[in-house]
Amino acid sequence: FAALLASTALACGGPAGSATSAPQLESANLSLQCANPRSGWERRAPSDLGMDAAKLQEALDWAIPHTTASAAVYRHGCLAGESSIDPLTRNVPLDGWSMTKSVTSMLVGRAVTLGRLDIDEPIGSLVPQADDEHARLTPRELLTMTSGLHGNYVRDFLAPLPDRVCDALALPFDHAPGTTWHYAQTTLDLLIYTVERAIGEDIQQFAQEELFGRVGIPAGSWIWERDPHGHTNAWAHLHMPNGHWARLGQLMLQGGVWNGERLISADYVGQTLSRVADNHAYGFLFWLNGGDWWRVPDVEGPDGGTGSVIPAGPPDMFMMVGLGEQRTFIVPSRDLVIVRLGERGSHETDTRVTLWSGRPGEIDHELVRRVLLAVNDVPYADPGPYHSAGTVLPPLDKGIVGDLQDVGSIVDGMTTPDCHAN
Repeated sequence: FAALLASTALACGGPAGSATSAPQLESANLSLQCANPRSGWERRAPSDLGMDAAKLQEALDWAIPHTTASAAVYRHGCLAGESSIDPLTRNVPLDGWSMTKSVTSMLVGRAVTLGRLDIDEPIGSLVPQADDEHARLTPRELLTMTSGLHGNYVRDFLAPLPDRVCDALALPFDHAPGTTWHYAQTTLDLLIYTVERAIGEDIQQFAQEELFGRVGIPAGSWIWERDPHGHTNAWAHLHMPNGHWARLGQLMLQGGVWNGERLISADYVGQTLSRVADNHAYGFLFWLNGGDWWRVPDVEGPDGGTGSVIPAGPPDMFMMVGLGEQRTFIVPSRDLVIVRLGERGSHETDTRVTLWSGRPGEIDHELVRRVLLAVNDVPYADPGPYHSAGTVLPPLDKGIVGDLQDVGSIVDGMTTPDCHAN
């Protein structure tokens, strides 16, 4: 089976933070491995992949009544199993919501690997319409959610913004860039716009040519929404079938290499999996397990905890995470990728989980736990069934409720003038 050689118990990252080496997998039995798929995934019996077939199917079918549209497990590069509903849904492009952010990070990594972008170079040379303060921002600060730009969840997430690039360039600074983590949406459209300026082409064309197509995702099989101005939404709304999300997860599991071709540099992958100094569960738009403390989007007010963000998951697990409990779990120590798509499925009264799905909940704990219990050849210390925090209601003065009262900021975002004339 595949074993993780490079630890993902990483040092704190930041402009000067050290990055771990990319995950390296070494197979003890090459007969277990499937070649990276050029078309459909190769399916193997769970027993051939070191998994208990009955436990795996039970885990995947457990997800169905939890409002899951598609759930599948991939081990050693093979499709090990899928839920009983997946024959109907496996080819449907489903919205990954903020899993899209992780794909944005991978596209930045591809541009860096091709020598087209320096993430520590201020964006001003590529975004001439930026004022002096915004021009000093770097892609690294946008990748780590430490831009320091003002955050208002209603403006950033719910308001019908006409142009998210211009909106980001109009946001005031609340903090010095590189110091304070705050989960954002619009700032990533500025990031991907910067990449477009660096590569000289539309990011969706670049994505198909340089990333999707190279891992076997055909053109026309995915949809990526744009804002009214035509900018690609880097923060959400990339629609893909389960198997496509799994390909991208598999690429990261393999440290940026696909069929022997390095698509994303080992250095960039290592930095992606390095912990942001102000949030030890976050890297370059990927969520990281196994840290000593964590923060999640404070949509209902400040929210965080100690230890792993998902205790049921191994310390080396990292994730693509989206609203509505869209998940791609990547587990190097088990050579495993788990993809779950659907609507909010955690059955509990903690609104931090069920309303915004920013805090990990029942889906995260139980799906990961049940799949790992189906793995026979790697020991797993079962933490036991999930226990909810109980009823937690939104406060009336913090998070998105407080942001709703900041009417001036919301109106400013909806009426931001065109900034592209320059």
